[in-house]
Amino acid sequence: MSRRRDEWQVAVDNLLAEWGRWSRVAGLQHLGYPSMSSHHKMRRRIGLEGTPPAPVSDAQAEWVDAAIRKLPGDLQAVVKQKHLWESVDHDGARRLSLGVTAYRHRLAVAHAYLAGLLQVESSV
Repeated sequence: MSRRRDEWQVAVDNLLAEWGRWSRVAGLQHLGYPSMSSHHKMRRRIGLEGTPPAPVSDAQAEWVDAAIRKLPGDLQAVVKQKHLWESVDHDGARRLSLGVTAYRHRLAVAHAYLAGLLQVESSV
């Protein structure tokens, strides 16, 4: 994976993590890594492990929420499991009646789709 691709994946992951926190704190039921997921390994490799994302504003969280609503239902479900309910992969997969590999694949597809919707790559 290229460093550029790693950076947009981290940017999307950070936006979704902040969106999940915003949704939980606000008590909203909007659409919403395990300890060693591929994303965590990548974050470690490029030196971003433990780097907290910047706080999100209401406007930014609503922008992310609107993008998530554009995803197909199966992708919305994995985004909610991972970022709103903070499920580790095997728990999220079980809750959605998926295998862990299928769950991770859908999460990766959702992240790539959201990167396009949010134009993350151009801002990294």
